[in-house]
Amino acid sequence: MKTTTIICMLTMAFLLSPKGMARSIELTEEDKRIMAARELDDQAAIAEFVKNDPSDSVSLTVMRLIDDKALLADIAKNSIHASVRLRAVKGLDDQVALEFIAKNDNNLDVRQWAVFRMTNQVLLAEIAMTETNRMMRSAAVYGLKDQTLLRELATNDKDVGIRLVAMETMDDGQALLAEFAMDTANGINRQSAIGRLTNQTFLAELATTDTNESVRQSATERLGNLNKTEPEKKP
Repeated sequence: MKTTTIICMLTMAFLLSPKGMARSIELTEEDKRIMAARELDDQAAIAEFVKNDPSDSVSLTVMRLIDDKALLADIAKNSIHASVRLRAVKGLDDQVALEFIAKNDNNLDVRQWAVFRMTNQVLLAEIAMTETNRMMRSAAVYGLKDQTLLRELATNDKDVGIRLVAMETMDDGQALLAEFAMDTANGINRQSAIGRLTNQTFLAELATTDTNESVRQSATERLGNLNKTEPEKKP
């Protein structure tokens, strides 16, 4: 029996119940399906409902009823809605499922979040080095622990954006970021480096001595934001 047929049957059964009949006049069609799903006590049935309901807003609401991690992994892989898969992925720790999603999902945001949630260092390194999409590479670099590989990416990668992410992720990357931010040859990318700096000594030097007004302004703004929300990090 098709899942859509099951959803219709569940909704109808709810509407014919005393509780459903009392509420049916004031409910939208989506509300009725949500109420029907809440009457279920079978997590697997709820998961099928979430994967296949035609409305992503209904699926996202009903998904809150599921606390079974295996069912969440199933939803993350098989929901018809990218928004639902994304929500499921953000709560997923199943590394096998995350690897599958990172390699196979047709939505970039879902794939990227799967990489963010991954801990497999070998696979993260593979993605960081071989993936063609910058967003996927960046997500992988943020998860890397290998300081040697991070330094290699920070100093030699052809993509300046990846180099900056690697500097930010390194244990001792603040010195490299400061050097990059102070180098006038880096042009507009200096602003990106400043946005990643947390060392207030470096930022104060840029804010007071740099010859570029926009760089001084960016460093001043970054200092202000750090003083509000972040502790200083040493290089």
